[in-house]
Amino acid sequence: RNRARVSAWFCSCLAWRSGGHFALGVALLVFAEALAPTGSLRNPLEWFRDALARRRRTRRYLHVLTIFSRHGLRTLPRRGPSDVPTSELSTALIGALNASGVTFIKLGQVLSTRSDVIPPQLAADLSALQTSASPEPWDAIEKVLEAELGERVRTAFTSIDPEPLAAASVAQVHRAVLADGSPVVVKVQRPGARESVTVDVDIMGRLGARAEASAQWARDMGVAALATGFGKALLEELDYGLELASTQLLGAASRPPVSVPAVYPELCTERVIVMEMVDGVTLGRADARLGEMDEKARTALARQLLEAVLRQVLVVGVFHADLHPGNVVLRENGELALLDLGSVGVLDRQLRELILGLLASFDAQDNEAATTFLLQLVDDRTGINTQGLRRDLGAAIT
Repeated sequence: RNRARVSAWFCSCLAWRSGGHFALGVALLVFAEALAPTGSLRNPLEWFRDALARRRRTRRYLHVLTIFSRHGLRTLPRRGPSDVPTSELSTALIGALNASGVTFIKLGQVLSTRSDVIPPQLAADLSALQTSASPEPWDAIEKVLEAELGERVRTAFTSIDPEPLAAASVAQVHRAVLADGSPVVVKVQRPGARESVTVDVDIMGRLGARAEASAQWARDMGVAALATGFGKALLEELDYGLELASTQLLGAASRPPVSVPAVYPELCTERVIVMEMVDGVTLGRADARLGEMDEKARTALARQLLEAVLRQVLVVGVFHADLHPGNVVLRENGELALLDLGSVGVLDRQLRELILGLLASFDAQDNEAATTFLLQLVDDRTGINTQGLRRDLGAAIT
């Protein structure tokens, strides 16, 4: 009986101590909740990851600012790019964009097609970035190939030329020969491209917001929204699975004399695409060949390209969204080929019909109908002067 009493007393003590600890724990929890309610403090792991991201962003931000400053681009023009002499700005901008890497080279390529936004001569000078970006060393490219294809690098190819055929912002292209003797090109994503682009896109969005805060022309152009859209499109371009699917889709929908090169899906990965070799020269470098053609032949070539693009936009609903002279090849047989389908646009049927209606109203010189179709294409019609828009469209059509 005594042993039983001692055991009962000991158990009650343990229960009291446990209960006391529990009560103390509850009290501390209530106190902590009063000081910092659940959800008000960030997860330590998230905080640590964000701190690392901020550190990378800051280092990259300072690096880019240093590059632009070194090339004489220290201040933002107040009225717009036309504030600076074109020749001086071209030299400085090309050097700075090339030195800043993937994202900024791509930005220069986009600007080179927008002579409606920047001075035409500056746009023409920036076109040098379309196919002449600084190439990566072969050792770095070879490591990407081996990481993506493994043993297939040795079994699928008899040779790969270490000298790049072309170097663009996100990738570079090398000639190669398959085991069956077929000539192909291998498009390899630059090492570290995705990590670099992710940081740069974040920086570019912040720069866009800063530009809008300090310059009226940036607010008028909606630079922040443009930077966001540009960043989203560039991140999509890094997905070679999307490029493979787009190339196959547009290849099936294309017809001579404008074609899309065939691809080899079994040799394509997230960072590598293998496609047939397209002979010829890009339109950006085809001045000599185009000069040898008579006006009738050049006009026919232009019409074929326009018809191919309109077919993609209005019929297929999937179109090449990065079409510039560096992505169109004039083949030896006089036909055209479209390259680099990493960035594509998709239009549903309703949107295609609206665009077709707008084009038809321009063709009929009907500014009333053009205004109606254009307003249906706009998401936010707040503040639009419909009468003024109608007059402006009439003047543009005339």
